[in-house]
Amino acid sequence: MSKADYSRREFLQRSAGIAGASLFGGSILLEPEPLIAWPRLHAPSDKVRSGIVGVGMEGTGLLTTAVQLPGVECAAACDLYDGRHELAREIVGKPIRTTRRYKELLDDKEIDAIIIDWRGSNGKARWKHDGRQTVSSGQKGFIVL
Repeated sequence: MSKADYSRREFLQRSAGIAGASLFGGSILLEPEPLIAWPRLHAPSDKVRSGIVGVGMEGTGLLTTAVQLPGVECAAACDLYDGRHELAREIVGKPIRTTRRYKELLDDKEIDAIIIDWRGSNGKARWKHDGRQTVSSGQKGFIVL
């Protein structure tokens, strides 16, 4: 279109039309109605049964997150302190096996994955102990998280 064919009035009309269409189109395209999310159905055999070593400061958060995931179930917990055994049962919401010895978790054939809380109370890694737990879990064929 040349300048002579395009008047000021036509420019304003087209600009207003484009602006209105973009507002209307944006509300349709950018804000769709929420879709109904159907729950995924899992067969009982599709569950990942995990065990956790260390239910301290970091382990409590890891366990809380893990039990909220679909298809994940905590089967056992290991910690040196009895109070943390009770804490693990409260987080999971059902009775689970607890122990002080992590090797008992490794001998359990129903556990698929091991979650290891590798931080001490000072926030630093405890490689002297947790490195051994990680290596022995891997050697037994566990998924280590």
